[in-house]
Amino acid sequence: MPIATTTRRKVIAKALPAVSPYFAGRKHELELMKSHLVEGTGSGRKIFTITGMGGCGKTQMVSYFLQETNRDRQLFTHVVFVDASSESTLKADLQLWVQSLGPTHEEDNWENALYTLTSELTSGDWVLIYDNADDPNLKMRKYFPTCQNGVIILTSRSRVVGSLQNTSHLELGSLNPMDALAALENAAHRQIPSPSKEMDDARILMEKLGNLPLALVHAGAYCHQQSSKRDDKVYHFTFSRYLDLFDKRREALLGKADVFTQEDYERGVYATLDLSYQVLQEASKQFLRIISHFHYSDIPLEMFRAAAQVRFEDPEIYLPRPEEHKKIYSN
Repeated sequence: MPIATTTRRKVIAKALPAVSPYFAGRKHELELMKSHLVEGTGSGRKIFTITGMGGCGKTQMVSYFLQETNRDRQLFTHVVFVDASSESTLKADLQLWVQSLGPTHEEDNWENALYTLTSELTSGDWVLIYDNADDPNLKMRKYFPTCQNGVIILTSRSRVVGSLQNTSHLELGSLNPMDALAALENAAHRQIPSPSKEMDDARILMEKLGNLPLALVHAGAYCHQQSSKRDDKVYHFTFSRYLDLFDKRREALLGKADVFTQEDYERGVYATLDLSYQVLQEASKQFLRIISHFHYSDIPLEMFRAAAQVRFEDPEIYLPRPEEHKKIYSN
């Protein structure tokens, strides 16, 4: 008689987002990170904090750093990516990572994850990334492995969080004009002739968007998607037309109380997102409304696969209610 075996579900840790195809610039910032985390003297633990406003590309900066440092040789064999926006997500992601190491770790918790980094991965070739550590009340040092090896990187919107860590610190700002133009052109899938009115309008748009990567990419992608092609000729959706739509949308947002309290750059980012949302098909909008009820990471894709098999219809057949159901309910 065969011995019964237990089927174990393979645990997959959260992965660091890939570098966007529209990523541009940040060469100086990359060299700064390399000098502190790769080329720096000493063999002790290295900690680096990146702070900056939302949409400036903090997480992308980390992805870019790891892509470039691991290009020629595998400098970091273990990359632990953790959502540190709350204590619960932080602990959950640490536990997920350690359990992904195999059957011997399937019962481990977040504390075991820190112990593993401290005691088992002693070669120092690991990097622990705490992303979106925005809460100054969250004592981050509690979640630092108590060892003298490895690399820890934090990203945060809060300068307070950055200063509390007493570590090497990079304040990530907007893109410089040249890199901002490259990001806009990449997302729009075109090169803007210079000098031209289109270039003048592009520079005005860049200024209104504060040279923020996220907003620039959304604006460029919108113009690309709204462009058309007829008789082998491409008719570009101009930045002048986008500027007109953007100004009207941002003005409309000023009338909304929940948006009025935001910083001006946030209204700009929100306006680019809203313009992109407006041109979506209704089915896509409905899908976004559904997934908005989930946490932005680890959305259960299997649920949608199962729903697709029944054409997103309710497969259950319910019995009709008896006539006396109201009477039953009232009793």
